[in-house]
This record gives sequence, C-alpha cells and structure tokens, in this order.
Amino acid sequence: MSGTPVQDPRRLFWFWPERARLHTMLGDEAVWAGYRKAAASVGLQLDVISVDDVDVVATPRDPAVFVRGQRVDPEQALFHGKLYTWPMFAPDVWRSLATFEAIRAAGYCTLIRSELNLISNDKAATLLHLRGVDEQWLPTLSLPTRGLTRLRVRLREAGIGYPVVVKPASWGSGMGVVTARDEGELLTALRLSSAAELTMVVQPLLVPAGGAELADLRLYCVDGQVVGALRRTPAEGGTVANVTAGGNGELIEPPADLAHRAEAVARLLDTPWLGVDFLCVGDVGQLSEVEIDACIGPVTSCLPGMDDILARRFQAYRDRFDRWTADR
Repeated sequence: MSGTPVQDPRRLFWFWPERARLHTMLGDEAVWAGYRKAAASVGLQLDVISVDDVDVVATPRDPAVFVRGQRVDPEQALFHGKLYTWPMFAPDVWRSLATFEAIRAAGYCTLIRSELNLISNDKAATLLHLRGVDEQWLPTLSLPTRGLTRLRVRLREAGIGYPVVVKPASWGSGMGVVTARDEGELLTALRLSSAAELTMVVQPLLVPAGGAELADLRLYCVDGQVVGALRRTPAEGGTVANVTAGGNGELIEPPADLAHRAEAVARLLDTPWLGVDFLCVGDVGQLSEVEIDACIGPVTSCLPGMDDILARRFQAYRDRFDRWTADR
C-alpha cells in the first residue's frame, strides 16, 4: 500500500463537523487549546478533522485509513468519533456514522463505539437503554411531529400532565428546549418542529416547591469512576441550565448517592469518559441523559479543579489506546 505512515507522537484524530460556522469555530479555539495541552501531557498530538479529510481503503488483507493524504498507522493513532446532531450538522449524520464504523472495521482504535452515538443522542433511547441500571427518571414521550392526532392518548399513556418540557430528541446544549403550560402551547411547539420533521421528546416540567431549587448535576466519570461534579442552574428567567445558554455552573463534591448511580451507568456503557446528568429538586435526582463527549468548554474550563478533571480525561484516552494496542 502506498503512502507514508504518520510518525510519533501518537495522533489523536478528533472529528468535528466542517459545517460549523466560522465564529463558532473561533469561539471554540480556547477549548481546543485546552484539549491539545491535556492531550500533549499524555503523549498525544490532537488534530481536529472532518469526515472529508478521511479516505478508507477497504481490501480483504490490507485495509487502511488515510487522513489528509497520509496513511495512518493503527499503532500510532486513535480516533474520537462523536456524532453531533445539532441542526446545522444534520447533513453529516449518516456519513459521520459510516466513517466512524469503517475506521473501526479497518482495524483502528476508536474511543467511542458507534452504538453509543445512537444511545446517547436520542433522549428516549438513552433512558430505555439504561433502565436496567437506573429507573429513577421522568416519564418520557418520544414522538414524530408529522401527525399529532394521538397526542392526548400518548400523554395519558405516559402519565404526563401539564406543564411540560418539550425538546428535540437528539439536539444538545439546550437548543430547542421550550416549556408548555397547556395543550395549545405544546401543539404550537410541536407544529413548529414539524417544519423540520423533528422527533420531539415531552417530559413533565419539574416545578420546585417550598423554596427548593432546580439544578442540573453532571457527574464526570473516567474509566467508570466519578472524578467530579458540575452543578448547573438556570439564569434568572431561563429555561435550561446549560452554561452555554447562560446558566450558572460550579464544581461541587459529588453527592454519594448520585455518584453510585452514575458509576453504575458508566460501567454499563464502558467508555473512558462520560458525563451522567441528573435533574435535581432538593435531594431527589432524576436521571436525565448521558454525554459521551461531555464538553469542558470556555466557561467550565475556568472553574477551579477542572484542569485536573480534563487531564484525567485524556489520560483515560491514552490508557484505553495503550490497552487496545497491547491486545491487538
């Protein structure tokens, strides 16, 4: 096979959709700088690529992957293939999954198994997949929006009453999340969503009582162990707690009961890095979702203690790659 193999240091190829708008990419440069630094500390050179940079040569005896024209040595490179399903990335969903799976099948180390991209992106699929290890989550209705004739019946079957939260089944960062106080408001949200033929998720709105506060707790897990917790709360008048959407964030000591539940989820999914999210009112935590690429962004990266969590994340990536190489 022709081509010059990529040499040391070992390369971590990180997929990011090329359709991101320029100002978004520039805004994320602080994130990439932090990631590159953490990767370098464990002997990995991080390169951000898109699926358009990759060629896969499928032959029975000598399959190969090329990145920007260079053949990649499977013992010198690993791939981070997270599926991004935000609206601007929709055209890339299928080809991204196909590329990730082709790389794995060609005999290369992929940090995220293809099925985890499906499980973690669709909120209803996440909860159903995890019901064997955690059943403390809100009633959830997932439905297409082309036709809504059975909406009342489905809400009743799911045991969901108003007010509700409605959101796209596979978007992230708080995008598309709205509340509905009655059927009219819910139908308005769903009919708008039908223009994009979205599948939507409906859940009861948690309304704190007696001075309690609603918080979103993300527990960071490295190789199945909780290493930190991020507590997020909505800004005044806000709907979502995501810091990228204006919410407030602080690192806290992981609550013991939630840490136990998060580690059970992490053991099941068996991935080197995982964020497990809980919606909490007082001491009660409802499993919300999992993030296989729980981003440490420009706001959260500045929190005291986050550098250590980020370093442990990339050490877990390197450890996973070293184990994979040893087992080849």
